[in-house]
Amino acid sequence: DESEIDRLVFSNSPEIIAQIRAGGMKLREAAQSGDQKLREVLDAFVDELRGKNFTAASWDKQVNTSSGNVCLPDHLTVAKIMKELVAEWKESWPTQVTQQRQ
Repeated sequence: DESEIDRLVFSNSPEIIAQIRAGGMKLREAAQSGDQKLREVLDAFVDELRGKNFTAASWDKQVNTSSGNVCLPDHLTVAKIMKELVAEWKESWPTQVTQQRQ
């Protein structure tokens, strides 16, 4: 729901928030257009993530890298999460739609 974005997105950069809003709209439109379009949009997001820089803000990343464990590069971690969420949404979406219409 578009009205929830301000509760879910955290950034001190208005430009980043605008990018996230635009990306959410692209994903929503792609999801409504079908699997092929959704796959194309996700692939474009993964390509875009390759050029972004992330900080080690999570405790897990700090602990894992300081203890010698190898973490995925940030862009691959974010891409993995995005793909997992989309797969979960695709699986549960018909049930969600039915429940919301009742």
